[in-house]
Amino acid sequence: MRKSIGQRSFRIGLAAITLVLISSFVYAATLSNSFEWLGFATASAENNTETVKETTVPPMLTPGVCDTAGPIEVESSTGTAGGTPTAYATLGAAFTAINGGVIHTGVITIDVCGDTSEGATTALLLAGNDAATADYTSITMSPAGGAARTISGATTA
Repeated sequence: MRKSIGQRSFRIGLAAITLVLISSFVYAATLSNSFEWLGFATASAENNTETVKETTVPPMLTPGVCDTAGPIEVESSTGTAGGTPTAYATLGAAFTAINGGVIHTGVITIDVCGDTSEGATTALLLAGNDAATADYTSITMSPAGGAARTISGATTA
């Protein structure tokens, strides 16, 4: 039994319409992100969580630039103030903080941003490898702000 051309055309047309309908449902389900109506389980947004680890990047150190209002500014790569410029009223106060080995450690830059008078007492800078206190790799000290700076005092050594 041979099928007529009309029957073949009808079947091809019916298959094409069926394909279009199925494609439309699948496309609509994709847009709504739900195949549940077809019996497929999909992951919900509540169950599909990712843990994002937040990392903080320390601010860039800017040696030679006065970022604070103090006449002496200390920047260090590590320590409790690592990455944050810290102002001190005197060079002696900065040395005391460095000697403590906690606030400023690692690579240290001291910017002299203004003139300062040390008074009658001065703190000495301890060696960086002194295990009991100071802990630094290197220290660089220079005037900042484009002007000559004066550190004065009536200290005796």
